[in-house]
Amino acid sequence: MAGLFDIHALIALQNGWSRFTAQHAPTHTGTVTIPDGSSSASVVFGNTIPEQEWTLASATGDAALGALSVTDATKQGFTINSTNPAAAGNGLVSWGVDFKWGRANFDRVFPMVEPSVIDSWYTGLVNESSVTFRSFASPGHDDFPLVILQLMSEQSDTDILGNAARPWEEGTPGQYVDAMVVNQEMEVTIMTKSHELTRALFVIVRAILMRYTPTFLKAGYLDVKYLNSQELAPEERLIAEDAGVYVRKMRWRALAQVEAFPITEAPLETGKPWWVLHADIKSKTNPTPPPARALDNLAGTAGGVVPLDD
Repeated sequence: MAGLFDIHALIALQNGWSRFTAQHAPTHTGTVTIPDGSSSASVVFGNTIPEQEWTLASATGDAALGALSVTDATKQGFTINSTNPAAAGNGLVSWGVDFKWGRANFDRVFPMVEPSVIDSWYTGLVNESSVTFRSFASPGHDDFPLVILQLMSEQSDTDILGNAARPWEEGTPGQYVDAMVVNQEMEVTIMTKSHELTRALFVIVRAILMRYTPTFLKAGYLDVKYLNSQELAPEERLIAEDAGVYVRKMRWRALAQVEAFPITEAPLETGKPWWVLHADIKSKTNPTPPPARALDNLAGTAGGVVPLDD
């Protein structure tokens, strides 16, 4: 986990943001039969469909039923009504609904906010632009809105006795996996060209990371915690360029155990051992050392030991 908190958080934000931008899931269809002599029938979505807001995409039936309409609409289903009562088994009605997956999730993040304000935020962040999530110093140029993740400091948190986490099952008896517990801090920078959009995107990013905390824990992190945030302010370095960029930053901390496995050595090459003796070194006092002794060099050449110069 060491040094990867920003990468894991980036994946979480990209996945989480897709839950807010999905306009509609594919149309869900079904049929219901209005009993003979009746003018209505209930449709229940069932447990296979998560509770979401929806709109009626279609409702068709026998012409003798007349006009069809929907009442008693809830997130669990609705009642379909016909102008004329069903008769002679002609009450079969086919229906289809579109679920508003993304917009419903977006609205839930902003309780007690006027719908018109949420509409403007949704338009600015989803309909008129596309939020980009990326790691700090990654190559390329991105437009706003932009969310940048940067891994900051890392400190040792807890010492494990002897730094030994557990025996190394792949190694020989007596070998252990070394480990320590570290705190990794990450800074998330939110940048848009609007004061209000920066505020809204900040709330969404924080909500996504909060919702993905159980996922981090399942992946092996010991704890994930929101630390603090800075004030919302214009980016001073871009004022001269008349960019009008507003920035807000937040910090998160992850507690994780990092491990180091024993380093295995490559198998030794077969062959005879060889040594460098004083008699093999060419010097003023020994200008002609013995040329080829009955020893192998590393290449396996018999008698291939080369005399060394002093």
